[in-house]
Amino acid sequence: MVRPPKGRAKRLRVIIARRKSSLVFLAVTVLFAVALWTCESAFAGHLVAWGSNDYGQCDVPEGDDFVAISAAWGYNVALKSDGSLVAWGSNDYGQCDVPEGDDFVAISSGT
Repeated sequence: MVRPPKGRAKRLRVIIARRKSSLVFLAVTVLFAVALWTCESAFAGHLVAWGSNDYGQCDVPEGDDFVAISAAWGYNVALKSDGSLVAWGSNDYGQCDVPEGDDFVAISSGT
């Protein structure tokens, strides 16, 4: 288990990209601070999340067509197989107000 340095609450981001037969990319982000939570693509296209849910970041949308996920402090953004985006969690600064469209090919979210 990776732990933050003693006496400091640090964020650690670990991103794992693997290609599976269904061409699903897995991304795992672990955040150390006041809350600890993670979200990942556990099965081809399905999302699961666990841990602190203070901002609704563990309330993953339904569906089985997700191909990528990016997590940041209190929110997540996911890319669907049709090229559209979905975001959930804290929206204090409009970070979950994703643009319309279905031509997105990659995602990344800030801290």
